[in-house]
Amino acid sequence: MTFQNKALPPKTVNLIFLILTILILVGSSINIPFIPKAWGTLIAYIPTLIIAIILCRKKEANFSEAFAFKGAKPLSFLLAFIIAIAALPLVRLVSELTGLVFPSLMQTIAGAIMGDQLIIAIISTAVIPVIFEEFFLRGTMLNSYNTTGRYRLGIIVTAILFGLFHMNFSQFFYATVLGIIIGIVFTLTGSVFPGMIMHLVNNGISILMSALYGTYGVEFMQEHFSFMEFGFADTAQTIKTIISAIIGLVIICLCIRAMAKVEGCPDRLTRIVKGGYEGEKQKIASPTLVIALILLAIGTVFVSFVIPIYLNSMQG
Repeated sequence: MTFQNKALPPKTVNLIFLILTILILVGSSINIPFIPKAWGTLIAYIPTLIIAIILCRKKEANFSEAFAFKGAKPLSFLLAFIIAIAALPLVRLVSELTGLVFPSLMQTIAGAIMGDQLIIAIISTAVIPVIFEEFFLRGTMLNSYNTTGRYRLGIIVTAILFGLFHMNFSQFFYATVLGIIIGIVFTLTGSVFPGMIMHLVNNGISILMSALYGTYGVEFMQEHFSFMEFGFADTAQTIKTIISAIIGLVIICLCIRAMAKVEGCPDRLTRIVKGGYEGEKQKIASPTLVIALILLAIGTVFVSFVIPIYLNSMQG
């Protein structure tokens, strides 16, 4: 069963993503009056959204088809939620492994976010990214790439873009893993909404845990949420982290297999796993995509290494 959404051409969606990338890099350094700084990404998201809609109209494409604003089977939404919960220990394992190599800005970022009202933190790190990142990366880009029949390549490319979009190496690897999982779910359902649920669960739980930690402290978290503690602090915690990630991965695989049956596309899942393409071979890359990748890579290196050096020099 081939992917049936009538999406925008890959060259068009790559241009949209380049515009978004440039506006994100510019907008992150601009303060907008009366709008919290954490919401600054809106200066990139909203204009790019308008451009995407205009291009959609110009191509005479159906909005719900072009951006995958369509429903999925009810059971697929439940499976997506289970996958999101099961992915938490896997994502955390990748995050902890990354933290052994690359400097982390998460404590600094979390502290800055928690300095605002909690509702602002939820909107800026859960609601806004969920809506717009899923709209552009899965609903627009992966939706387009899937029409070429090159499912696995499209999933990997958009997952890497999703990782780079966070613009720091401490988040790049686990965001890429999460992006692969969400990309598979999107490719099976053809809908952007199950992925939004998964993204919201991941970001929302992270915000909730940060809020509880900042409000009640370490002892409260150890007493009431010890099951959420992952890492390599000691042997017991290391074993717990690895086993939890393995169990989560098994659950994810079972749910994805069930979702393929529910959506009536087990052959599509097989194509994702084995690779290759359906139909006539088409390219998904273009110069605009390459430029966007380079810009995001430069931004990632800058945030991951230059900013920490600057912050350390200021503290010294």
